[in-house]
Amino acid sequence: MYNSDMRFFVSVVAFLMLFPGVVAASELSVLQEQLLQLIEQVVRLQAELSNAQKVSNLPCYTLTRDLSLGASGDEVSGLHRALEQEGFELGLEKSSKIFGEKTASAVVGFQQKYAKDVLEPIGLQYGTGYFGKLTREKVNSIYGCGAKPIDLTQTTSTPKPPALPPSCDIFSSSTIGENQFEGCMWTRSSEILQGSPAGAAPSGQKFSGYIRTNASALNYDWSSKAPSVYVGHEHYSARWRGKFLFDVGKYKFTVGSDDGVRVYFNGVLQVNDWLARGPYGESSFPVELKEAQEILIQIDYRQFTGPAKMIFRWEKI
Repeated sequence: MYNSDMRFFVSVVAFLMLFPGVVAASELSVLQEQLLQLIEQVVRLQAELSNAQKVSNLPCYTLTRDLSLGASGDEVSGLHRALEQEGFELGLEKSSKIFGEKTASAVVGFQQKYAKDVLEPIGLQYGTGYFGKLTREKVNSIYGCGAKPIDLTQTTSTPKPPALPPSCDIFSSSTIGENQFEGCMWTRSSEILQGSPAGAAPSGQKFSGYIRTNASALNYDWSSKAPSVYVGHEHYSARWRGKFLFDVGKYKFTVGSDDGVRVYFNGVLQVNDWLARGPYGESSFPVELKEAQEILIQIDYRQFTGPAKMIFRWEKI
């Protein structure tokens, strides 16, 4: 429309310029000025149209499923496109449409970047690499199409349950953290050692070298929120294990919980507050190390109802 109007206007002005006797010089000057203004308007509109076309050509996709290590297909490919736009490198996993270690690492980075929307609502401090409900909602809010989601890889509308992380095995050394707590979670507080774990527990803080300063290895205040995607906000339990390198010195260890907790050092029970004791309470005990050594620390935790909190820290005394 704008091009046809401009062509007509230019034709009129060109005719008047070829036959200047038709109009007065002052009128011709006004027409020339109007022509310049119209040309500027058309150039501006063409630029806006070009930008609009670029925006409309950007890919969009709405993800519909939970994803974890081992998943593959078009849904994973859609996640890859979103993660790439976030600046993450995926290597060969992109072309093969596989949710591998690079994808999981990128998901962790995405979760940390948008922690306020993805991690904080369920009381997590660190990304898990599991592409669950909150992470998916955040990706879709940025890159989704806004249309009704279409499941690209499943022939049934029944969602798959979260996959059990292969490393979550209470009898395996793979779940003993090195200078860090690693653990598993169960969906019933009374069955901490019965049946298969529901999934991995949130990991603790990672330390490097020998520990010489005050620190908190676990510091979680879940309140009434679920601690992970694998359990609800009530009636769950967890076990953390870690081998920690402590320097020579006297230490005061403190464990705080709501509800029950047990603490073992190299298999020896140090704290047994296993019964429900809400509200939050703490227990402390001293340990003197005459030489630097590695200590295997195990913490068992159970949550019944109400607020949930788990803290384990130490200080040199």
